[in-house]
Amino acid sequence: METSIVNKTIKRKGAMVIALLIVTIITPCLVNPVQADVFAPTWLKKGVYAEYNFPAGIIHFPNESSSISLGFDSYEFQNGFLRWDCVDLVDTKATLDVNFDYTSVKYNGRPLTENKSVQLFSQIEVDTLSRATHLSNGTLLGTSHLWLPANPTPADNIVLWDVSPDFIQSTVTNHSNIQVYSPQGTQNAFGIAKDATIDNETVLFNIMCYSKTGLLSQMLPIPVSCEPAFKALNMLSFDVNGVMALTSTNIDLGPSSEPLNLTFILAIVVIIAVFAICLFAVYTRVLKKKKRR
Repeated sequence: METSIVNKTIKRKGAMVIALLIVTIITPCLVNPVQADVFAPTWLKKGVYAEYNFPAGIIHFPNESSSISLGFDSYEFQNGFLRWDCVDLVDTKATLDVNFDYTSVKYNGRPLTENKSVQLFSQIEVDTLSRATHLSNGTLLGTSHLWLPANPTPADNIVLWDVSPDFIQSTVTNHSNIQVYSPQGTQNAFGIAKDATIDNETVLFNIMCYSKTGLLSQMLPIPVSCEPAFKALNMLSFDVNGVMALTSTNIDLGPSSEPLNLTFILAIVVIIAVFAICLFAVYTRVLKKKKRR
């Protein structure tokens, strides 16, 4: 009688052990941790960077040629790369180095005799709470969109511009079922598309950000006044064939949103379950031998 009770107790505990093993294995596979929705990015620290690619386009700079009366000089380019690096972070002030490298192929509409490699550089300071962006000399450039608040809800109002007298905010235009490419796999994203006016100039905010971090994924940078990082490089306007898209970063974007491989997960579960059952069977047999003695 006592042996029967002991065996039943052992079997019950063994079943609990197996169940706990299976839950322990499956849970990390099925649940993606969600970053807390905070306004200041928790991932921003000294040493992080993000790089974006522009296949081709035209950049307009303030006029430097006395023979041109358009008020600007234009450079048609190929293979453009914008990169920002966080070189310092003190309290809520992040110092970013901004580089834009490209190959110039035309100047004011005329092909160059030899393609020219160009490197532009500036340093900006971004308030991590308001995203207000200044040059190192204190000149206010605008509100940055290199990142937006992470995990916004459809009802959240996101500030896009806050430079008096202009104040622009918008709710998320596209919120669900959006998946975009990242160097770390497919990620969930949210989008904002809004027409507005800054300094009496019509601008279009066309932005896509990764949901878990708020980091900018894609943007249509027309005109440049939508993004202070371009103004810091002394650009007047920027016509791009396509969109700027993230190509490299060391920021952890979170787990990929690619579909789960259920077959692989099931195989792991079966292996763990078989191992647990065998272990339980061996344990039960050893216990029975001890009881007989």
